[in-house]
Amino acid sequence: MTEPRPAEPPLCVDLDGTLIDGDTLVISVRHLARSTPWTLFVLPFALLRGRANLKGTLVNQSFVDGATKPLGVAVDASGIYWANNGTGTVGHANLDGSAVKPNYITEARAPIGIAIDAGVDTTPPQTRITHRPRHKTKVDRARFKFRSSEKRSTFRCKLDKKKWRSCTSPRKYKHLDPGKHVFKVRATDAAGNVDPTPARAKFKVIAS
Repeated sequence: MTEPRPAEPPLCVDLDGTLIDGDTLVISVRHLARSTPWTLFVLPFALLRGRANLKGTLVNQSFVDGATKPLGVAVDASGIYWANNGTGTVGHANLDGSAVKPNYITEARAPIGIAIDAGVDTTPPQTRITHRPRHKTKVDRARFKFRSSEKRSTFRCKLDKKKWRSCTSPRKYKHLDPGKHVFKVRATDAAGNVDPTPARAKFKVIAS
């Protein structure tokens, strides 16, 4: 009785006439992981342009020339960055490996890693008053609570025609004169963006 032969993986004919045993994309990624694992950081950006573009990127396993034993790699939408081991420099190249600049940053003191700023925050915070006195009150004191739409914000407050001053919530005032008053507060986020439309509260102290 003949023993059954172990199953063998099927072979496929690639467009160039060669025989392969699987998806060329998967095979290329495995090879890339073994040969130059640091270049795997580029793959998500190449995939954004489609599967065909990703395969094209994988064709050349060393598409960035000039990297001297890179210790750290970072990728953003504009290119690839790496630290050159022992040279005190940081290199840069386009996502397709072109325009390589091995000495993009010089005189770095033993760089071992790269970090990319995700982007510049230019959105100002929104300030909101959460507690305030009644519109008309006989009390010569006022207490305000407020908050910002962004964490780690700082605040500046202003009462009537007085100057803006740093403040925290709650902000208290006492010995207020009878009459109309206007309280304003504006937030500044961690990036330095100032709320252009400060929150305000109008109230009137009635003489008792």
